[in-house]
Amino acid sequence: MSELHPRLAELRVELERTRTALLETIAAVPADAAATVPAPGTWSVAEIVEHLQIVEDGIGRRLGQLAKQAELLGAETESTSVLGALDRFSLRVRSRAIKAPAGVTPTGVRTLSESIAALGISRARLLELLRRVSGRALSELKAPHPLIGPLDFYQWLLFLAQHEERHAAQIRETLSRLSDPASAGRDNTTL
Repeated sequence: MSELHPRLAELRVELERTRTALLETIAAVPADAAATVPAPGTWSVAEIVEHLQIVEDGIGRRLGQLAKQAELLGAETESTSVLGALDRFSLRVRSRAIKAPAGVTPTGVRTLSESIAALGISRARLLELLRRVSGRALSELKAPHPLIGPLDFYQWLLFLAQHEERHAAQIRETLSRLSDPASAGRDNTTL
């Protein structure tokens, strides 16, 4: 297997870091609490993970469409870090509410284990895609994000990692709400 371009390699590490943190957070969820909605108008842990899988699958499809154009691109000449590319949006800050668009709202019909398995499948497809496009000038491939505007290929990957990190925090908040209903703070249906 060939090595990934440095920008993709750092994003792969970031995706692995946030996925590991997410799975560790999910592992702390008692089996009988996964489908419990902590308060009216909020999401259960199972629904949060279903949402993550819907988003990752959709981003994977979008990046797959962009990747079809990658063969026409020149070689990537930049190797500077892209990890700060979305800082201005404060995506990881949970105090800033972001309402989930209708297309990525969980259905509530999947179990937690079904969504975790589906996340594994979508991540494997995504990593294979990275190997295929590595070395191309991926910052030239852009697609609009429904809430924050146009993102390039690298930024979409970073968004995915930060989105997962944000929802790992949401799962921890949900667990806290389940263990102490008096701590029910804000609506956890927000991204």
